[in-house]
Amino acid sequence: MLRFWDKISYRAWLNFESAVRSGEGQRHFDRFTAEEQQIFSAGVEAFWAGMAAALAASYDFGRHRRVLDVGGGTGSFLIPVLRRHPALQGTLFELPGACAAARLRLADEPEAARVAVVEGDFLKDPLPDGHDALIVANTVHVLSAAHNAALLKNMRAHVAVDARLLFVDLWMDVTRTQPPAAPLASGEFLVISGEGQAYGEDEAEDWLAKTGWRKLECRPLAGPASVIIAEAV
Repeated sequence: MLRFWDKISYRAWLNFESAVRSGEGQRHFDRFTAEEQQIFSAGVEAFWAGMAAALAASYDFGRHRRVLDVGGGTGSFLIPVLRRHPALQGTLFELPGACAAARLRLADEPEAARVAVVEGDFLKDPLPDGHDALIVANTVHVLSAAHNAALLKNMRAHVAVDARLLFVDLWMDVTRTQPPAAPLASGEFLVISGEGQAYGEDEAEDWLAKTGWRKLECRPLAGPASVIIAEAV
């Protein structure tokens, strides 16, 4: 995590004013060197490790056969889920640079044999079919509201009715002040992606309703994160 702050985050914050005024990210994902991608992926995994473990423990994936992690980074959310459910198959869908980091990360994990790593852009490319559960974690906050709605629409087009969506992020309440880490982190999301921010649970519910999903509930996870559970309709 310290390497992430040193090599990726801090340098981007030096241009925070420019990011605010221009709406342009200062550390574009597609411009990372291989070393920067490794540092970024490892740092993000470290920050979300507790939340990934909490998701695997709090939701019953035993009802599913195949789970797709959309924008899944190193596969850190898939690994604890597959570890708990030996019959489950997983797919990681990510950008090419992140997929390279994920393959290295998964190489020493026994669960890797049950993970297909697929390269693509979830805003431009069709998603792999045949999954009855989808995880979107640590992704919403690097996208604009319009891109999040487009992502949800793309996912709905590639799953059957009753498929489940696990929507993990730093969801804020209606006051946009709780949990405190969420609004504070919005600056981080902005300087990295240029369009990101923390969003409210009510905003997510609106996107879901307009793209073919029904929100079932929202559960707290470790730290400031929570998961919105939705069903394809």
